[in-house]
Amino acid sequence: DIEACAISIRGNIIQRAISIEILLDAYIANHFVHKDKFEEFIATLTVPKVTLDNKKQVFMFLVEKYNPDFIKKQPKIEKVINKLIEYRNAAAHFPVDDSIKGIQRYRE
Repeated sequence: DIEACAISIRGNIIQRAISIEILLDAYIANHFVHKDKFEEFIATLTVPKVTLDNKKQVFMFLVEKYNPDFIKKQPKIEKVINKLIEYRNAAAHFPVDDSIKGIQRYRE
């Protein structure tokens, strides 16, 4: 059924976004804290005030400053993260269009 399919797809999108967000958290934490405070710092990044977009901005700053070769190898990384945020937000907040036209668009 459409609802079960939507739940599954949305869940997969959100779960994958969370996995990427955890990687961003770890990258950011590695630049700011000693290993013995790592988990504590990661916990501070998970508060609602620190959005995925905020983390992307910090990540991009750190990568550009400390790992410019990564940007040369992955020049589209910021666009990819922006798309991830866009898809995650759509999956989390937009209603499913289960009209006949919506289903037809999905199948195309």
